[in-house]
Amino acid sequence: MSVTVAVPSLGHSPGLVRCLRSVLAALDRMPEPGEVILVLNGTSKDAGRLGIEDPRLRVITDPVAGAARARNTAIDLAANDRVLFTDDDCEVPPGWCQELAAALNAAPAVAAPVVVPPAGPVPSFIDYKRTFVAPPVNESTVRCMVTASCGLRQSAVPPGLRFDDALFNQAAAEDSALSYRLADAGVSIRWIGSAAPARHHLRNAPAEIVERFLRYGAGNARLVNADGRWQESVPDAWSWLNSIRDGSCADHRRFPEIPTPAIRAFFVACELALTASWLAGYLTEMQDHLALQVVSVDRAALTAALDVIIGQAAADVASAGTWIMPEVDLARLTAPDGVGYESLRAALSEALRAAVRITGGPADVSRLTCHLIIHRGPVLREQARIRSRALGAWTRIAGDQQAMLDELEAQLRRGGVSLSDGLDEIEKAFSADRLA
Repeated sequence: MSVTVAVPSLGHSPGLVRCLRSVLAALDRMPEPGEVILVLNGTSKDAGRLGIEDPRLRVITDPVAGAARARNTAIDLAANDRVLFTDDDCEVPPGWCQELAAALNAAPAVAAPVVVPPAGPVPSFIDYKRTFVAPPVNESTVRCMVTASCGLRQSAVPPGLRFDDALFNQAAAEDSALSYRLADAGVSIRWIGSAAPARHHLRNAPAEIVERFLRYGAGNARLVNADGRWQESVPDAWSWLNSIRDGSCADHRRFPEIPTPAIRAFFVACELALTASWLAGYLTEMQDHLALQVVSVDRAALTAALDVIIGQAAADVASAGTWIMPEVDLARLTAPDGVGYESLRAALSEALRAAVRITGGPADVSRLTCHLIIHRGPVLREQARIRSRALGAWTRIAGDQQAMLDELEAQLRRGGVSLSDGLDEIEKAFSADRLA
């Protein structure tokens, strides 16, 4: 039951040594020797400076950057059939190799939980959003693996099926692209929900949201354009971004289930910044695919402006003396507090108008919007399914608040709905201004 653990890195992550030490500690618990393949690509970093002397660690250098290419290199060089994946800013638990390897005895591919340690308000928000939790198909399988914690058995997947290092090497979503291609080949991804979670360490900086979700939006657009993955399509992306730019956007989370006003307002600021960044990345990639110039995104200016907005909200949380991990009262989901957050939307609107400029004429805008709505039919049907499953799950839960949150997440997963999407739909159903 030996495993190979693949870790791609540019060599700059401050958590790289911590990651490698955690993986080696997890390998210590394996009944048979395993290995770690660290692929340092796109960097001139001296591997010897890691300060780790362990024969199980193999360091491969590659001058070409890209996580997809690095993971493929590790797969090709792996001495073992079972290959596990994590990222260089992650820390895996001691039993991680054992749990994933055991699951791979019965499944060709597996995905396991990932949490973000609460190092500050920004990581707390990203963790609450369940950003690195693999999206469910049902309680036992997921639609897409997340490379922070997943694995595959090479002999059980089609020969040569690899991460797409041509289209996704310099973009996010290479794990989703592989997952969809596994599904096309009839390979399902088993969810190991009982496994101890890997810990994905993130900076407590607003730029962590902006830069990350610009990339995620672009990655989703590539999934749609390259393979027609309608599940990743956002038909109303253009009008949605414009509604945030002009300050009229009402379709955003208010997080009424969080009783503390300062944390609630901070989460709203993060949510709007996340949405705007994701949409900017998505639309930029879409227009590049069509060889159009409809929108121009000044990423540095956008990051700087949103840093200010989120940073002020974070300062309000700190000055209020509130803890960074929010308490949750699910009963409040049905009774939103009615706060409109107009000043926050106005500040975000001003920032977006300066950093995201409309540069295309009517003909180019029309062509872009026509391309966006190609998958509107299946997307609307999927949204209706999520709404129905979310409200159905909501009617079945009861108990104390934390038990309610855990049970709601379990109920939603059984119906193929993530907790983040489910909370969004439940809130929307009881929020008059969001329905208007």
